[in-house]
Amino acid sequence: MAKKVWLRWFAREYSVQYCEIAIKTIGPQTDSIFPGNLEEDLIFVPENNNAVCYIEKDAKQFFVSICVKTFGTDMKQLKTFIALFHSLGKQYLDVSKEISDYDLTNLSDEEIKELYLRYQKIAIEYSLIGPFVAFVLAEYWFAKMNPIVKNTDPDIRAALFRPIKHNSVVTLNEKASKIDVKDTEAVKRLWEEYRWLSCLDIHKVPWTLKGMRDFIKKAEPIKHPKYSFEEALNIAGLKDKKDMFEMIRELAYIRDARDDYRRKGVFNASPLFDEIAKRAGITHKQVAYLTENEIIDFLECRNIIGSSVLDERKKGFLLYANNGNIICKEGNVEKEIKHFGIEIEALPVSLKGTVGCSGRTTGTVKIVRTIHDIIKVEDGDILVAVVTHPDYVIAMRKAAAIVTDEGGALSHAAIVSREMGIPCIVGTGMATRALKNGDMVSVDANRGIVKKLKRLV
Repeated sequence: MAKKVWLRWFAREYSVQYCEIAIKTIGPQTDSIFPGNLEEDLIFVPENNNAVCYIEKDAKQFFVSICVKTFGTDMKQLKTFIALFHSLGKQYLDVSKEISDYDLTNLSDEEIKELYLRYQKIAIEYSLIGPFVAFVLAEYWFAKMNPIVKNTDPDIRAALFRPIKHNSVVTLNEKASKIDVKDTEAVKRLWEEYRWLSCLDIHKVPWTLKGMRDFIKKAEPIKHPKYSFEEALNIAGLKDKKDMFEMIRELAYIRDARDDYRRKGVFNASPLFDEIAKRAGITHKQVAYLTENEIIDFLECRNIIGSSVLDERKKGFLLYANNGNIICKEGNVEKEIKHFGIEIEALPVSLKGTVGCSGRTTGTVKIVRTIHDIIKVEDGDILVAVVTHPDYVIAMRKAAAIVTDEGGALSHAAIVSREMGIPCIVGTGMATRALKNGDMVSVDANRGIVKKLKRLV
């Protein structure tokens, strides 16, 4: 058997629960949507409080080709995909909302198990279409259309790739900028409308009222873009490709809307995981580090993994599929990682990435690996992260520039930075590993280059 070649795909602050769902999205449970079983070609390894996903090289090529062939070769297929995306997203919300409406304390363990498995099923199906296929299609079509506008004015490119409508974070920012923080009722209404936004995964808690107040204090109106979509088409002479760019704008919107569905679903399902945690005598955060089989084993037989093991998993875990079973290991897993043949890439001398929003600046690096790091970012810092998501927006507004390991022109960091007018470089590959907190760097977001500077003593 040929040795597998592993590619680093993405890194996120995910728990065991969501990483298992991610693996199962490309397994037999989604055969009706996606042909082929690739779940043994996906591995999550620990790194700096994040779970890093590696995918086997040939499996990734196969996955991308099937996604494009099935959902994205033409406008008709993409419209079908968009309809399926929203259909599954709404089903996910319906199931999670129905779960939240139950009087869970009066249900038997068997009934709790049935609700949990029902939630898992729709979460797996939605996660395939939302987080995975939507990501692939957005990257594919951007790469296909970007050469056409590569040498045009950055403001023109921004207009052509701007999402079809604002994502939740940008909409929240606009609403927050119009509210007086002293208006307690208005603040509470906005908080109730968006408190789900921080629920990236089961181990994340809803946004607090204080968090919303802090957000409102710093909210500023969105800068009006220089060009509308129609103006950009006319100036660039691309009116004949309007349909294609509208499709890309729809995919750009979906890249963030996919997280909206998931965050709302996680928020709605939180009472279920609270109930499981209460019955198991563990915390809500700890239950997020149990595998599906471990939760079922508890609900069927009252066997539960000890708190010490779960706390170890919170520090980092190795997760993979083997013969249809999900294997989770914690503690020192370096030998297992080497056994799979996963090699950590050497750090580059310089960093180069894709321009998310043009501009130039210098500043002090503040690395944000988890949501707990955002308080370190001060006005004028260079925010460096694996990837950004809505939880980071407060820190992003303070930053002089944003640099990420992952992402393209349609990523969250690129979209939000353009709305805020902050220089941004995405897709550097390993900025969070090549740079350290306190490094002085120059960010040339006109050319997509980040350089480390020497401090003058």
